[in-house]
Amino acid sequence: MLFFAALLGCQSPDGALRAVDVQLGETIPNVLEARYEADAAGESWVRWGYSEDALIHETAHRTMSPGAMEHLVVGPASGRTVFVQLVTAPDGGDEETSAVVSLDVPVAPSGLPRLYAEGTPGDEGLLLTAILSLDSGWVILTNAEGEIAWYMPLAYQEITSSVQVSLDGEALLVLLQDAFDNVTGTKLLRVGWDGVLIERTKLPSGHHDFVELADGRVAWIQDETITMEIDGEQRPVIGDAIQVTEQGGEAQQDAEPIFSLFDYHTPSATCQHQQSPISWQDKTALDWSHLNSLTYDAQTDRFFAVSHFLDSVYVISASDGALIDEVNPYVDYRMVMGGKPWSHPHSSWMRDGELLMFDNGMHHEPQVSRIARYTYDEERREMTQTWEYNHPNNGFAVALGDAHPTPSGNILIAWSPFGQIAEVNDAKEVVWTLETEAGAGIGRARWVTELP
Repeated sequence: MLFFAALLGCQSPDGALRAVDVQLGETIPNVLEARYEADAAGESWVRWGYSEDALIHETAHRTMSPGAMEHLVVGPASGRTVFVQLVTAPDGGDEETSAVVSLDVPVAPSGLPRLYAEGTPGDEGLLLTAILSLDSGWVILTNAEGEIAWYMPLAYQEITSSVQVSLDGEALLVLLQDAFDNVTGTKLLRVGWDGVLIERTKLPSGHHDFVELADGRVAWIQDETITMEIDGEQRPVIGDAIQVTEQGGEAQQDAEPIFSLFDYHTPSATCQHQQSPISWQDKTALDWSHLNSLTYDAQTDRFFAVSHFLDSVYVISASDGALIDEVNPYVDYRMVMGGKPWSHPHSSWMRDGELLMFDNGMHHEPQVSRIARYTYDEERREMTQTWEYNHPNNGFAVALGDAHPTPSGNILIAWSPFGQIAEVNDAKEVVWTLETEAGAGIGRARWVTELP
């Protein structure tokens, strides 16, 4: 089949499209590399599909100029035969197409857990998530049928808690931590769609989450440790700060953060989850604040950070790090209209006046995890729960978890410890599910609808 593809790739129609060559990617074979020589200016793209008569997928259209051109085709599934055709539209000319090339995409690596999908999601595209395992973690893209379309293996004891598409759409940003040493082991990788590492940024004591900013910098969560008297005893206490760093190189461990919780609160162990010392990084200390989520609202130039154990959402000025508001249903804000406050949550979607929370429910009775949407009024100090969805089997996610709106308006939920993802509409109907093999957890999840 590859020999046949090479023969077809040598066929060159007259006009703007010459010397067509389509190959499996060297690092990730699912990512096809389509090259050609252009004689004219215009635009070009690639059509592809799993049948020569049904080239139903298209890459993004690119500006074409005379000379060597290349397209990456992201989406072909492991173990499938894919048919590919290059298309050009020269300025002032007619559309031109290459011969159709067929390639056999290899099966997925044996270490990847099987995925089982059911239903129809509200959007076309690929799902971006991570398989969580100390032995063999992965960053993956999968289609709606649960077929692997992109993968990046993680090293032994390496975990990721946040994976995002870069703002320019040209790469994936992967926050990696050593499970037992994030003092020196945390880094942010910028990985091209072809699977090649573009850039590495070291983030000492970084953990959980980050956000890329429009100027190319990244904001990230860093833990801080102080020693203070608690109940008459001097004890180390872990809090959190937010750092802003240029991508590439190494952030400084002792750099002045843009925001530190220690500047606004005096630690106290008021919750049972804070009272037992934990071994974290190179220290044993009380885990006081445990920031686990960070987002940025460009319209208001504000960061939003979730403290897992303090049950607070901190609204922070991105320009100077000033604390603008602390949204907490137990402190200062009051619930109205009969809503239920969250208990030790996560969040990947926070905006001025609106929050979508993955409510782990650690202090609920019974302990049932759920997704809840809230609006809040900063002036009236009121919160209103506008929507909720409980785990269908009354499951309790003791760690992690994620919820994010989809482009179509549904909610994409990662029930992380159970290895399950569900897309739920506003009527609380499950329209699509994805499940891993037993024993494989799953990370934050996003639909990627704009591909190269």
